[in-house]
Amino acid sequence: MRYDELAEIIIVGAKNLDLSFDLAVVDRIVDVSAGYPYFTHLLSLKCAEDAIIEGRKIIRSENLIKAISETAKSSIGVPGRRYEDAIRSQTGMNKTILYAAVLQNRNLQQKI
Repeated sequence: MRYDELAEIIIVGAKNLDLSFDLAVVDRIVDVSAGYPYFTHLLSLKCAEDAIIEGRKIIRSENLIKAISETAKSSIGVPGRRYEDAIRSQTGMNKTILYAAVLQNRNLQQKI
């Protein structure tokens, strides 16, 4: 998504909670989320939760630092779980192809 669309997600969402984001934090969230609205929502949510816990209405860079850390912690293991889910849902040849693709990806990563 474009910058203005992602920024709108952050600003409007905060307004609905009677919160506001420092504009530098909005810029950073949009940058870190790399165009993906899921990450924009997640980082904004974690920032808002932290500010609410601290009893503040303005979300600052300290909240974003904590949000990034929390998001990283909650994301550890997600690729592995998704792979396991995919394997369980596949049978026969599809499972073999999926496994071969994972091995190929690992080989490419090792070469880098």
